[in-house]
Amino acid sequence: MHLVENLALNCGCKIGKPEIQQVFSSLPFTDYITIDNGDEVKEKSYLFFNCVLRLIKPILSQHGIKIVQVSKLKNDNICPGVDFDASHTSFRQKAYLISHSKLHVTVDSFSAQIAGMYDKKIVFLPSVLFKGNSKPFFGGSKNLRVVEPSIDFKPSLFSPEVVKRVDQIKPEEVAQNVLSLLNIDFPFPYETILLGNGLVKTSVECIPNTYFQIASDEIVHIRLDYLYNEQNLLSLLNLNTCHIITNKIIPTNILQTFKSKISKITYIIDSNHDPKFIDAIKKIGIKFSLVTYDKEKLNDYKFSYMDFGVVDLKAKYTFNDLKKSDNNKDLNIEDLYYISNKIYQSDGKTYPGFLGSIQELDPISLARQYPEDPVKQMVFKAEDNDFFWRDIESYWLLKKTT
Repeated sequence: MHLVENLALNCGCKIGKPEIQQVFSSLPFTDYITIDNGDEVKEKSYLFFNCVLRLIKPILSQHGIKIVQVSKLKNDNICPGVDFDASHTSFRQKAYLISHSKLHVTVDSFSAQIAGMYDKKIVFLPSVLFKGNSKPFFGGSKNLRVVEPSIDFKPSLFSPEVVKRVDQIKPEEVAQNVLSLLNIDFPFPYETILLGNGLVKTSVECIPNTYFQIASDEIVHIRLDYLYNEQNLLSLLNLNTCHIITNKIIPTNILQTFKSKISKITYIIDSNHDPKFIDAIKKIGIKFSLVTYDKEKLNDYKFSYMDFGVVDLKAKYTFNDLKKSDNNKDLNIEDLYYISNKIYQSDGKTYPGFLGSIQELDPISLARQYPEDPVKQMVFKAEDNDFFWRDIESYWLLKKTT
């Protein structure tokens, strides 16, 4: 039974098509689609809308179509890539925006019913309820696309979810349905096999062989374990808030001077470690964490740093770890591709991760090489080496299907 039918039964009322008195809401453009990622209910919000937008935004831009978010969410939950944030608008203003949109993308939310009432084109992502209970009640079926997880995953019926059902939906399936309803061709011969934990937020990482300032409030992750350059470290700290990742000792006077600009220090413990460095960091009052890649000496390191905290063992991910899943046991490295959510800065250029810097995949060169193909500007061939696997948490791993 649909939620609308259940409400009518409990209230003893007949179901009629509702009307909403709209309130005008201005936009700096006329052609757009709307996105609703829930109303602050954790189990309803789709974690990977940013991946969907990475696929559809450059294609929509070619057709002069913008993206407006109408979710009732806080600013830190705005999907990266939207052209206009309308989350602050009233209910009646949202109705106006949805009614004038070309298409509405939504999870289990009331805006799905509004879009159905106006018979808009809808891409619907059910989450905590079965699609028959929550899909748009009004509107024609030809304008509706329901995208569900490809695996057998029953709805929680509003119970807390440890693993969210809606997050099992593959982003490319959402993108394909959006563009299909808009009659836009979208050749994407890949399917998702893994979505990294770091895909939710863009990470800016750099080798200190140069210095720069980012315009946003993002934290810059400085890799002193790759290259130690004290002068560029000072310049980066002067211009940005930074997270320092290091296996080398940093002078105490630098840490004291830039204490307010250092969000955290991650100390990689190896054969050249020095507990006195961590003691100095602790006295200054900077947050820190301790990690090592050396499994054989882990217990020795734990003993050396027992007064400072837990030493975490960082296991190196490999292709064999990926193949442990039943779905990936027959996977070949030749069929593996990736999209990276990491911005890796080196020598004044940006790359999609460490491997991207080795392959010289900077966005400016790619845009010149493939000016009409946004997919080739973001999907890259994987390699079975440490340069690739070290950034696994920031990858959207794909398997080529054709």
